[in-house]
Amino acid sequence: AETAARNYMAGRRIELEEFRAVVTPNSQYVDRIAKYVMEHSSFATVDNLYANHLPLNNWQVRFFRSLEKEEYVVSVNPKNAAIESFRRTVDEDESGADLPESKARILAIEHLQEFAIRPTHFKLIESSSEKKTNRRDHRFTWEALDEDVRNIGESRYRVAVSVIGDKASDFTRFIKLPEEWIRAREETSAFKTVGLGLMVLIIVGIVLHIFWMLIRQMRTSDMEWRKSVPLVLLSSGLFLVNTLNNLPTYYGGYSTEISLLIYGIQQGIFSLIGGLM
Repeated sequence: AETAARNYMAGRRIELEEFRAVVTPNSQYVDRIAKYVMEHSSFATVDNLYANHLPLNNWQVRFFRSLEKEEYVVSVNPKNAAIESFRRTVDEDESGADLPESKARILAIEHLQEFAIRPTHFKLIESSSEKKTNRRDHRFTWEALDEDVRNIGESRYRVAVSVIGDKASDFTRFIKLPEEWIRAREETSAFKTVGLGLMVLIIVGIVLHIFWMLIRQMRTSDMEWRKSVPLVLLSSGLFLVNTLNNLPTYYGGYSTEISLLIYGIQQGIFSLIGGLM
């Protein structure tokens, strides 16, 4: 995945010598989209949608530098190493072009075609522009034509592209669900949330009661601590193995707003607490 991402970046003439890279799995599955499609179509339609038009699982390759806002994220299809999306993040004050909407739209359409999207199968439904200090950014959203098979029920298949200065990026595919259907689901979910909240409170109460009983036992009798040492060591060992297993994705949650040293200290503290628990 990293090799495919680096080749794509090289094709865009982006130098990565000073950038670190981290590869993490990324799922595009959205539960309520699948539920809506199942309600209005079939499992075969869901399977086709995610297999060909909304890639479900990708490798996400992130290129970044410590304490710098600029970074790149390339999504790679695990089946054929095809590039599914590209995102570029830059500082708010980054210099760039101040393109008119018409020229920015041409760049965005060219970017769509890089991902085998045919502009003639879509209609432009939204265009926005934002003037930054040293450049102008644009965002374009297209929707599949009404007769498109990717429009299921009242949902609509959409794609979007950003143009940062004169560089296109942030290609996104998504399903726009009907607002009325979403509101109905949210009302149902509200009752489930209340029930879940009550269950959590009950569990927390039970846990606190157990701790209170344990503290009472510690105060009124001598506990045989030595018997618990092997269990603690086993727990710590398993946590260490899990930590080592996750080393390849160590930088997956790294924010470039802090230094790598601070991030390392934070992760060390979290690991220590996790081992003790």
